[in-house]
Amino acid sequence: MSRLTTTLGIAGAVIALGAVVVGTLVYRQVNPPLPLPLAKLAGTPLTTALGSPILLGQAAAPAAVTIVSFWATWCIPCRAEATALARLRQRYAPSDLAVVYLNVDTTPDPTATARFLQETHAEGLPVFYAGHAGWLAVTGSKTMVLPRTYIFDHAGSATAALAGFDRVKLDDSIAATRR
Repeated sequence: MSRLTTTLGIAGAVIALGAVVVGTLVYRQVNPPLPLPLAKLAGTPLTTALGSPILLGQAAAPAAVTIVSFWATWCIPCRAEATALARLRQRYAPSDLAVVYLNVDTTPDPTATARFLQETHAEGLPVFYAGHAGWLAVTGSKTMVLPRTYIFDHAGSATAALAGFDRVKLDDSIAATRR
């Protein structure tokens, strides 16, 4: 075997391995893994809209299907999701469906948050600030893909992980979890 053939073979193997790694990373961002159960995430620190500390376990309603959604005021797909989550929140009783809406803006801006909620007709969603630390604690991912939504069943086990916004997937995931 010539030196050129060996070099080309090694280069091809490196490129193939790189493609597998990149493909896996993209797949995990589009199809994120399920997080830990809510009971294990309950100690994740958040901040209320008024700046008071609160834990994720205090923000989530016990024994309800719970949606935990990460968003940011600058996120375009988050706007459509906010409207959809607000409609879902209105459709179900609080004991049947809880929403924990986690803002990951680097610097929480109550004015920008209020404007975002007003423009998306989502003023009724309970907003908390999670920041990067909250994101990392729940998702386990260093890379933010927003919106990122998790659905937990009545027992607090994750049943769905959604990256980006897809109304049909969101509705179907909630319906499947509520069964």
